[in-house]
Amino acid sequence: MLVQFDTFELGLTLANLSASDLKYKLGKDPITGKTRGKISDITTPSHRLNHRFPGFDCSGFIRYVLYNGTNGRLDLTGGTHNQKTALANKKFKHFNGSGARTIKNEYKSEAAKLDDMVRIGFRAAKFDQKADGTRERSRVGHVWLIINGKTYESTTKGGRNKGPKSFNWNIRENEVSEFFVLGRVPGFESKRL
Repeated sequence: MLVQFDTFELGLTLANLSASDLKYKLGKDPITGKTRGKISDITTPSHRLNHRFPGFDCSGFIRYVLYNGTNGRLDLTGGTHNQKTALANKKFKHFNGSGARTIKNEYKSEAAKLDDMVRIGFRAAKFDQKADGTRERSRVGHVWLIINGKTYESTTKGGRNKGPKSFNWNIRENEVSEFFVLGRVPGFESKRL
């Protein structure tokens, strides 16, 4: 399956978010249970988010960007695990390191392409076994977009208040656990962001 992207809307949304003061806010507050990092009205124009919303976690950022960049055709709710499961269920082209190629080699081959294809990468959460036999999460999952050799993500990496950012594709090559091809964004130029 491939979804059609609106080049203008995707570019505008990413440019506005990258230039914003929005910060990274992780999912749910562990004390209050209040949801942070997710926007309730994903139709809010990106240029108005600074005044109405403090920030995104990675999956909230992805949901917002994909919804607006596809004019509502792709809405991935929930956290990274739910988003990954939804894409697999919708039969998007999936890379997970099966067969002779490792996921790292597949990612290196695909993510550097300058082909106007939107890809989405996932890092799995890591759980450690505690002495009492219970499991504890030691690393959160993460999700990011890759377009023409650049990542687009909300992250704690980097400076400038952290939050929506773009990096070269290879910043995530040692973290990727699987990724999907979502669709074409004709005429997209990552250098403008």
